[in-house]
Amino acid sequence: PYRARTKGKDERGVGYVKHNAIVGRRFENWAAFEAHLERWTREIADQRVHGTTGVAPAERFAEEAMALRPLGGRAPFGQLRDLVRKVQADWAIDLDTNSYSVPWRLIGESVQVVVLG
Repeated sequence: PYRARTKGKDERGVGYVKHNAIVGRRFENWAAFEAHLERWTREIADQRVHGTTGVAPAERFAEEAMALRPLGGRAPFGQLRDLVRKVQADWAIDLDTNSYSVPWRLIGESVQVVVLG
């Protein structure tokens, strides 16, 4: 579920990439940018010792790779989000960057929202 207090933890990886792989660099085009990120990921990010695990991501992946199984035709990620949102005074809920109206009787209530796709 959505928890504002953990948003920073989710976004920390974005800041890490911005400040360590991108800042101060210019790229001729999108392909050059992607090539740089692939190289940086392989040669820098995956080789550094991770602060939480104490192991380089590439080393950790090598240890766990044998336990991975094929997806067998399934989507590689969940196709469903089950969320809870509080109905606002304008009888709407916010979801991602959109606002959706709901019955006015639900103002102040928490409602379950299931997002498919």
